[in-house]
Amino acid sequence: MQKGEARDESANADEQLQKAVQNPLANLISVPLENNSDFSPGSFNRTQDVLNIQPVIPAKVSENWMLITRVIQPIVWQPFPNQNTGGEYGLGDMAKSPRWQTLLFWLTRFSDFLAAGLI
Repeated sequence: MQKGEARDESANADEQLQKAVQNPLANLISVPLENNSDFSPGSFNRTQDVLNIQPVIPAKVSENWMLITRVIQPIVWQPFPNQNTGGEYGLGDMAKSPRWQTLLFWLTRFSDFLAAGLI
């Protein structure tokens, strides 16, 4: 393999990755993070912090079907409400996305358009 061919393959791989990142149906796991701070809860004006981990996990069910799941797992820093210092870390309740956000996607065999249906 020569240098020119290697650069072309590298550029092609980069282009494919860019397309996959923009495609919600790509077989690509993503893990978005969301941080929320609640200032001044309680009488001591302390700050509660919640980090939501929201993985999006595609799973191929068959040749034509892909199930995309998303759960939300909060990690919470909760200050003690009756003290000026201290607090605890813990896991909040895990939640799945609302029913309308958990979708089954399929690509039809007879045409080039993309169809999506709710489960």
